[in-house]
Amino acid sequence: ITREVASRADAWRASIADIDRDGPFSRFDGIDRLLMVLGGAGMTLGGQGVLRAFDITRFPGEAPVTAHLANGPVRVFNLMTYRGAARASVDIVRAPGRRTFAADTVLLLCAQGSVEVQAGPARIALTPLDTLRS
Repeated sequence: ITREVASRADAWRASIADIDRDGPFSRFDGIDRLLMVLGGAGMTLGGQGVLRAFDITRFPGEAPVTAHLANGPVRVFNLMTYRGAARASVDIVRAPGRRTFAADTVLLLCAQGSVEVQAGPARIALTPLDTLRS
């Protein structure tokens, strides 16, 4: 089950997916994929080792990739970019403090706990899986 978080036509798409069984990933030609495990016991993709919470992997959308669950369902954050139209990166912020992000678009996903964000004059409280886009 996949839920779109945010997107920009012909550039990128962010989603959260719940994976409850082994199986192949969908093929997306011309797309670069970045995947981060958010929860669960983990999974392997192809010949890689087990990806656990907050591990990140990248792979081309046309690559034949099959997920094998380590021990039950997992939840993942998936960021897909159209090759040549956009680039993406993920920074994991674990400690409170002031952060400045320099990018055309920033998505701030609260993966665990809660966080209060000041965006300009607004103060916004995020809880797990809330996402702020600026």
